[in-house]
Amino acid sequence: MEGELRSSHIVPELAFKPLYDERHGAVEHTISNGKSRIIRKGYRERLLCGDCESRVGRFETKFAERWVQQSPLPQPITASEYLIAEIDYREFKLFHLSVLWRASVSARSEFRLVNLGPYEAILRSRLLAEDAGEAEDFAIMATALIDPRTGLLERAIYIEPERVRRNHGSVYIFTFSGFSWFYFVGSSVPSDLAPGILSTAGSLLVDTKSFFEYKPLVRSFARLQSARQEGP
Repeated sequence: MEGELRSSHIVPELAFKPLYDERHGAVEHTISNGKSRIIRKGYRERLLCGDCESRVGRFETKFAERWVQQSPLPQPITASEYLIAEIDYREFKLFHLSVLWRASVSARSEFRLVNLGPYEAILRSRLLAEDAGEAEDFAIMATALIDPRTGLLERAIYIEPERVRRNHGSVYIFTFSGFSWFYFVGSSVPSDLAPGILSTAGSLLVDTKSFFEYKPLVRSFARLQSARQEGP
């Protein structure tokens, strides 16, 4: 479908809400140059028509109900992994694939590392057909980020997406809503990781990490500190 393009969120606003203070501001640290600024809303771009906005909005609402408005994990979180069941496979996966696709087509610098190449058109067709595919097709995994002081999900973290090359393909890492989400593109899932991917039966084996020890976050802080030391 085509129509007038709206100012669309790339990563849903629900990912940014936990970051805002009482004045609805959040501090954004730019890793490449070490600079900081206040933002008052998530990243937007003219990407989607009204019909597609409604379609994506439905997936976001379902995600928010299960993963944001309540905790999908017990509180406090004490185990190293949990099996989350009764997930609506189709809607949950289409939500994540929509985030991945929007990041790939975005011209914003915050998403420069997300480039799906030929998979971009494939993903667009899947989203239009609302076809989530098989579990191994654009496989999804997740790690829950825990505040070790409280044992609760640490939702006030958002990290610029990363790309890791694997088996002639890529794994894209997005961090929001208390989890790091791993999206496998053009890459088979290693056998030792296969039990952890989202299954068509609607289950997801989630491991847990202290956000103080989580490598992507540690790397981001190290790169930010280095950029600040180097200066302009």
